[in-house]
Amino acid sequence: MLNSFVFECFFQQKENKMNILLTIKQEMGSFTSKELVLGNYILNQANTAVRQTIEQMSQESGVSNSTIVRFAKRFFPEGGFKEFKIALMLSLKDNDNNHLDLEKSDNLDDVVSKINARMVNSFQRSDGLNAIESFKEAIAYLEPTDEVLILGEDINYSSAVNLSQKINAMGKSSSLFQNVDTIGQELLHRSYENLVIIIITHNLDDKQRKLLRYAKENSISTIVICRNTIKVEYQPKLAVLKYAGDPNERTFDYSITEIVSQNYIIELLYYGLLFQNIKKSKLVVTKLRHEEKLFWRD
Repeated sequence: MLNSFVFECFFQQKENKMNILLTIKQEMGSFTSKELVLGNYILNQANTAVRQTIEQMSQESGVSNSTIVRFAKRFFPEGGFKEFKIALMLSLKDNDNNHLDLEKSDNLDDVVSKINARMVNSFQRSDGLNAIESFKEAIAYLEPTDEVLILGEDINYSSAVNLSQKINAMGKSSSLFQNVDTIGQELLHRSYENLVIIIITHNLDDKQRKLLRYAKENSISTIVICRNTIKVEYQPKLAVLKYAGDPNERTFDYSITEIVSQNYIIELLYYGLLFQNIKKSKLVVTKLRHEEKLFWRD
């Protein structure tokens, strides 16, 4: 009988996905002088570069926009800068996020609390533990669902990719959308049973609010992960919008200085959902698709 278990989850690149940071290091010797400057900037400032536009990267690195475009196409001839940014995001690994010690008697509240405690060096939390009920509600939405539609426009797309991979690793189906119009067209031709919509955004715009109204009218459970810029800090907010007879919006906030908020919230949702499945299935060793591995230990 297990007295305790170690919950360990780590990301492994698929065979057909390059680790772009490693590839840049390996090809430094063949770079032009400008590419060398850009390559060094990306290697040294990867956590910043992954969030930047071409213009922002140009300003910070000191190379031209055209150099950045050519550099991205060197590795991704078809996808260009957008595909480069996704590959960069996938190459980044947060060593603080891949290990969580839990007791067998722990419940979902304990999972969230321990994740919060583990993140103490990265976050200045204003009201962390009050988030538990909203997390539990979000997980309650995701547990029974068969399919998740994820909207991530512009710079939010990398976070949407991250979430989609985690949902797929759970054996569920997820579809990615880069604008409201395409997800709207999808909704016109499908059943809403066991469906959840997740919107990842900086601030809800008019089109996104229209999508929320449509979800409300059709009793579609919706989770919103948004980040509002306030001076040099960010107020990430996850709002679980429960439209099936309960229009109340629950929110929680963190004040942080690192722009890792969306993926942090995604990690919490993922770990919480995975933990619920662990407790129910009581598996000893489970391999999840190609990307995730889960270990239970005495």
